[in-house]
Amino acid sequence: MSRHSRHLDAPNTQKAIATPDRDLGELLKKVELFRRLPESWRGLVEELLNEERFNEEEIIFRAGDPATCVYIVEFGQVALYTDTAGEPVQLRAQITRGSVFGELGVLEGSRRCLSARATETTGLLRLDGTELLRLAKAHDEFARELCQVAIGYASSNEVARAELARRKEARIKIGRKVDIRIRNQQPISAVLENLSLGGACLKGVPEDWRLDEETPMALATEPTTALVIVHATIQWRKDDQVGLCFTRTFENHEIKIAGVVHRLTSANVES
Repeated sequence: MSRHSRHLDAPNTQKAIATPDRDLGELLKKVELFRRLPESWRGLVEELLNEERFNEEEIIFRAGDPATCVYIVEFGQVALYTDTAGEPVQLRAQITRGSVFGELGVLEGSRRCLSARATETTGLLRLDGTELLRLAKAHDEFARELCQVAIGYASSNEVARAELARRKEARIKIGRKVDIRIRNQQPISAVLENLSLGGACLKGVPEDWRLDEETPMALATEPTTALVIVHATIQWRKDDQVGLCFTRTFENHEIKIAGVVHRLTSANVES
């Protein structure tokens, strides 16, 4: 579905577009951001939407990307999470049908502060940021609604920070290639997605990769030097990603993990 752009200065001339198997007008009535708009204005918004589809685990945008549009979830689910190297990875929200996300960066004229990915097959309706701002400028009540969204986001952000502070340990975003070395096995390369005192997430491991809890595993970036050595089990597996639980650690483990995080997320380390 592709919609052509229409001017916002004549909403009374717009007509909502629907197909036999879907009614976007009815969906927009349920979207908190748009439901207070007159029907003719919702029809205009409908014509400005562009459809996008994402597979399970597919990235929609990453933290730091330009904020050029907002999204409405038509079906499926989206996870919003922190994704900055060297900082805790934290789920901020699960977005489902009829919800809007991505509007804060557009309002502030900034880059994305969170990353977003589909947690199942998901259909999104994209509205360009320039159209959103024009709509706010032309309709006072809609502009007020946008302000309330921004205030609500700021409040939830503070709650999330407080929750993070209460956690015993946090997973730290790494996103760097490492070698996994286990005795009597060929070394394999993978991406260390995140790391904590109690475990790690690795991406890019073979489907048949297995671990023996009694055999130590080393994570390394150099042929002769291990960053950290642990005993671990595979706690979960999805496609080429695995979640590890450290079952036994060695002396000064906390110091070593802190060193790994610093080394792999330092600005002067090449990717």
